[in-house]
Amino acid sequence: VTLQNEMDLILAHRRSMRLAELAGLSLSAQTTFATAVSEVARSTIAHGRDGCLILNVANGLREKYIVARITEDDQRKKTNEGLEYAKRLVNKYNISVSGEEVSIELYYSIPTLVKLDVQVLDEWRALFRNEPALSPYEEIKRKNEQLQDLTQRLKEIEHQYQTLTNALPL
Repeated sequence: VTLQNEMDLILAHRRSMRLAELAGLSLSAQTTFATAVSEVARSTIAHGRDGCLILNVANGLREKYIVARITEDDQRKKTNEGLEYAKRLVNKYNISVSGEEVSIELYYSIPTLVKLDVQVLDEWRALFRNEPALSPYEEIKRKNEQLQDLTQRLKEIEHQYQTLTNALPL
């Protein structure tokens, strides 16, 4: 989810709740995780930074986590106020800086009873991809992302075609 406006904040909250639900968390735990994600995302949006939310699952040796990774361009080097509150809501967090980009990862424990394998994760991905749009904004955003992907693929194919035609003898 790109984090550019309040509608994106709603999408981030909804997707976080959905992942927590799929992971078998209680309703209060789902809300806690989604609130932590929303707080960091809200701060990113409020400061006008180019942000992006990526949700995933970390399957460690002993513990399993659902993970929200929020990346932002931190050109003004301001702190993320929402992170202070989110730190109290999650099991662990990680902050990394690479050049002008700051990445904040929020980890929330999944009960050990939940079995995570490739098939389960593929089912979750399919659910996220195929769930109906929450609003017309989300539908337009999805279509825009699809068009951008197609544009990128078209540019790659055009580049391959140019390379091929340049290599042909006159």
